[in-house]
Amino acid sequence: MLFRSGTAQKPSDVIADVITMCTARNIKKIVVSGTLTIGAIMEGYTFVGVNSAARIDLNSQDVDTSQFYNCTVTGTQGGTFGAADMIWLYGYIIDTIVNMYAVGFDCYLHPNGFKPKDGTTSRLMNLRSTLGFLNGGIVDFTGCTTSTIVVITGATGLFYIKAMADADSLCYIWGQDGCYVNIDVGCTLGTVKLYGDCYQVSAGGGTTINNYTTYAQVGAYIGDGGVLVNSSAKAELDLIYALAAKTLAGRPQMKVTTVDLHNGAGAQDIATCATQEVIIDSLMFSCRLDLSADAGAITSISVQTDETTPSIFISAANGIKANLTAYKIGRASCRERV
Repeated sequence: MLFRSGTAQKPSDVIADVITMCTARNIKKIVVSGTLTIGAIMEGYTFVGVNSAARIDLNSQDVDTSQFYNCTVTGTQGGTFGAADMIWLYGYIIDTIVNMYAVGFDCYLHPNGFKPKDGTTSRLMNLRSTLGFLNGGIVDFTGCTTSTIVVITGATGLFYIKAMADADSLCYIWGQDGCYVNIDVGCTLGTVKLYGDCYQVSAGGGTTINNYTTYAQVGAYIGDGGVLVNSSAKAELDLIYALAAKTLAGRPQMKVTTVDLHNGAGAQDIATCATQEVIIDSLMFSCRLDLSADAGAITSISVQTDETTPSIFISAANGIKANLTAYKIGRASCRERV
């Protein structure tokens, strides 16, 4: 049996043919089952991924008002970027989108993240990142010089805010179910506003940080210099905290740090435990660069304690040079007492 190109039985991978067929049939819905590189203006189309291989490269083309469902979206977004020209993303993966101007729902942020379009406002609802990478999913404000706004609600995982250097730029993050925000030292201007179940990992390099989160409000009542709004509430919470401190072994904390692997062979401290007993519940490690083919003398890395009988989280065998590829994750669920 013969099927016409562009049908489910005989899909086409030539974008010009796809546009021709859609125009002839007066349709603008395209089913994607592999990699699609957009090669022409495709405003107002609907792209639907039908498997995990569905990946769309925007390729600097005009895709104003188009909708993307259940696929990975990458590449540079083109278009006129008018007030109503944003793209719409549903159940997608954001992977290195440049000039992004979008509204998104129930999606996942790849560690490569995105760069918002200068002077636009993007809104991403129920956005998930990952805790498995050193900095998390990147929101990169590089090149944004005119009031660029990113609003993220229902955020979970680790987010890395980078290169915010415009005084009028804003990033709002409402966290839920474990949200961590790492604000890079390259963020020198603009404002980051944090709300809900969201933990601020770092302080940036001069960007204004308005921390309205649960963690910040509790912290303000336990002597960390936070602004107190209600002294009677402070007294009650101070009492609760003092009582809890007598019965709890400690409070869970997340520590994020970086290590320069070009400092030569030998041990380097990545964290120092206090004199009290500490339980390390888990440890995660990732490379920001591909070191597997590095011409240097590095052969492997390991992560362990400096005790007489060390607790080994990542062995030298697992941390060999060949495994140190970009964004490679090393995990150890250890529950070690040190």
